[in-house]
Amino acid sequence: MKRLMFLFACYFSFLFSLMAQIPNLKKLDLIIGSNSSVVSKIEIDQEGYLWYLTNNDLFRFNGSSSEGMNRFLKNIETARLIDIKINKNGIYLITDKEIFSLYTSTWKTKEILQLNADEEILKITYNKPKDVLYIGTNQNNLFIIKNEVVQKQISLYDSFPEQKKNLRINKLNHYDNELYVSCENGLVIKFNSESFEKKTYQLPTNKAINSCFKINGKVYAKVFEEGIFEINTFTKFDHIPDIFFKTAHILQVKNDELWGLSKNHSFKLVDQKKTNIDIQIPGHLSDAIIEDDFIFLSTGLGVYNLNLHGEVLSHQSIPENFSVKSTRNIHFTNEGLWLSTYSGSIFSTSDSLYYYKEISYAVEPLNDSTLALGTEGQGIQFFNIRSKKIDEATEINQSLPKYIKSLCKRNNELLIGTNRGLFVYSLENGQISFIQNTNNLVINKLSKSDEDIFVSTDRGFFKFEDRELKRIVAENMNVKSHLITPTNYILATMHNGIVIIAKEDEQNKTFINTTNYLKTNTIYDLVEFKKMIYAFTEKGIYVFDEKIEKPVVNFAGEFEFNHNSIYQNATDLYAGHLEGWSKINFEPTNLNFKTDNTLKLSAYNLFTKTRSDKKLLNKNKNEFELRLPSQTNAIGFEFAINPNYINNRQEIYFYNLSSINDQWVSFTNQEGLIIANLSPRWNEIRVKKNLWDSEETSINIYKEPYFYETFWFKLLIFIGLCILIYSIIYYNNYVNKIQNDIKEKISKDLHDEVGSQLSTISLQTEFIKLNNNTNLHDKYLKSIAHTSKEAIRSLNHIVWSLQNNSIYWKDYLELLQQYSMSFFELTQTKVEFINNTQLKKQKIDKRLNHNLLMIYKEMLNNILKHAEATKVTIQVEQINNLLKIQIKDNGKGFNLEKNKSTGNGIKNIINRSKQENIKIEINTALKQGSLYYLALNL
Repeated sequence: MKRLMFLFACYFSFLFSLMAQIPNLKKLDLIIGSNSSVVSKIEIDQEGYLWYLTNNDLFRFNGSSSEGMNRFLKNIETARLIDIKINKNGIYLITDKEIFSLYTSTWKTKEILQLNADEEILKITYNKPKDVLYIGTNQNNLFIIKNEVVQKQISLYDSFPEQKKNLRINKLNHYDNELYVSCENGLVIKFNSESFEKKTYQLPTNKAINSCFKINGKVYAKVFEEGIFEINTFTKFDHIPDIFFKTAHILQVKNDELWGLSKNHSFKLVDQKKTNIDIQIPGHLSDAIIEDDFIFLSTGLGVYNLNLHGEVLSHQSIPENFSVKSTRNIHFTNEGLWLSTYSGSIFSTSDSLYYYKEISYAVEPLNDSTLALGTEGQGIQFFNIRSKKIDEATEINQSLPKYIKSLCKRNNELLIGTNRGLFVYSLENGQISFIQNTNNLVINKLSKSDEDIFVSTDRGFFKFEDRELKRIVAENMNVKSHLITPTNYILATMHNGIVIIAKEDEQNKTFINTTNYLKTNTIYDLVEFKKMIYAFTEKGIYVFDEKIEKPVVNFAGEFEFNHNSIYQNATDLYAGHLEGWSKINFEPTNLNFKTDNTLKLSAYNLFTKTRSDKKLLNKNKNEFELRLPSQTNAIGFEFAINPNYINNRQEIYFYNLSSINDQWVSFTNQEGLIIANLSPRWNEIRVKKNLWDSEETSINIYKEPYFYETFWFKLLIFIGLCILIYSIIYYNNYVNKIQNDIKEKISKDLHDEVGSQLSTISLQTEFIKLNNNTNLHDKYLKSIAHTSKEAIRSLNHIVWSLQNNSIYWKDYLELLQQYSMSFFELTQTKVEFINNTQLKKQKIDKRLNHNLLMIYKEMLNNILKHAEATKVTIQVEQINNLLKIQIKDNGKGFNLEKNKSTGNGIKNIINRSKQENIKIEINTALKQGSLYYLALNL
């Protein structure tokens, strides 16, 4: 049993050692396009929770899931939150104009600061140990908030009137009780937060100071595009590569090591040994925290947790509250892309992503910095491209219907098409006028051709002249969209297909119904692009040549397009649809020649925990089979129409991973495709250039399983469980057997010893009752007393022999001596017990304890009953590891051979000695006494 349990323990120790080698895999989600919000700020509170601020909510991450805090911020517009700071009672919530404190014990908020209408918060820094919050505004005011109370307001204009031209707060940094304000033209201002004493440092440069920090007791300033300098001596900090810190825009100090966050999506450590760690993280980096031995980075794609060696430990993705599906508007500006869907809108720049809950149904640029947005339910709004903020235009919307269908700018006027007519908004004086003859018209589309404005409505097609609409098409025609060519008006109608009206025949109001293809389709828009005419319908795209007789290309069934969702410029055409938005890549150069648009795999990159391995391909194949080692965390792919051709333009491709779902997901050729957490099986990835393409590239990937994912490992676990179950059953049976043996032993001992003694007492008692001889009474009473003591002694010995714990030999031999003395106590026999051993620490086995005692008692019992001896000598000796016990009497002796065959006592002695491997010798003869000799190994 002991061997079995030992082997079982060894087996599971082996399994646990294997399990300890299983890597702690963290899921890195594949973020596609714009399905996530932007994390702008991150903080860690005293309980270890990670707080992060997105562009639409505040979240708390507990290590496995995120919890939105919007329900606790009912009096705060979370979309206006710009920063968060953990304080001793909870967390500071900072908007562009207010500061609140959220108490995490009660989840209640308290307003601490409210700025005036023209003032906004620009810069924040927080001294957590002293609970001092420093605020800088756009009007160059400093607010010092301590213990949730505004202690001081300082106007930089009033404090430094001679430096007024340089007073612009670029950054606030604090160290102990000192606050450093970085300004323009080399100016740094230092404040003491206790005494409010101030001092200025004018560095010999005309560049802006980005920030200040302290290393080894010295204060350094980062000068824009020039490097880092000590502010007292203007000595350059030469331990840093200039190429990095000319682009760095976030700097932090930890253990006198300088960390910087650069614009090229890397986070670097630089120390005095001029070593650096370059950490490449996807997404735009916006904030960083160095906490103990870990780094937390917030990006446009989520929050990453790294160690100081640059290894990504975990990544928390942002809740997917924005989807590109059902795109309503697409508009490209010089600074980025405006994209509006049924779940909100985003403005995406080269390095940032901004989310807005407003949904636009029409977009019109007013100038380089402003977009006019037409909404359904909120009227017109204005988006400032530079500040990334939306003006709800409350006063204008008081005079407008809430459902804006189309917008068009001409000169200094903005024409606004609604579901209740046409309005004109003056961009000079802000006045709104209603076009009287448009009452109850639904304006579907407004467009400008040269200086003329054309209007599609639910009751015909019009031209806007002299502040009124002039009809071109009869009122019984619902015109959804239109296209103006040099010779024709091309109209997309409801239930009438595409209608062409020649401009020269405009007065006759005749038209040609060009095709029956689209009579039953809703045509949302018409676009002329690269000498072809595109009709975007509820059932797909139809492409016509200039004659518009029948479609030369039909992409019906691919997408359902939306009204007003088309954007085009000189080189590109984009369309929003129910599945997202797409770039239209149809090239009508040779309609009779079918070109190969199949994407070819040009390279793939294997990513493990410690390295990446890129492999280039130059094979004109559209089927691949790859086997990945088990330690592969992710695989990245690069595609091209021709593997030998490098396309520098960004294009959108589509992929499908059959093991996840059947949906096609977009990615760009510049980003490539990265797949993480492949299952240990065959995974098929299909890729194609356009969703309507029938040609596609198929990549079959088999990821080798980790050892703990293999069949043999699972079989080993199963066998171990079977052994465990068998061991439990075997152990229970073994315990039951032991218990039954003990019961049987107790029963046998009670019967053999105590039973016979109690029977003797009973017989002697009955004999006294029947016999009146007083002399005999005394004799039998002495016998009964002696037998009773024997019975009690036998019971004590039975109980003692059943004790769980083994006893020492020293105590055992003392017990034998006491037993010997008491055994002959009421007889004429003298007992001499000689113990010549030094046994102190050795223990006697439990079973040997019992059997040796039984042998010893049987020998003494034979001497008492049969020997008629007057003296018994017992001698115990130890020779090395051998114990000898010798029992000698001076009695009458007996015939040994006769007793072996007829007596049970000698038989029991011999049987028990064989069980314990005890050597027994008995020397006796008639009238010569007896000698019992026992020898056993300790």
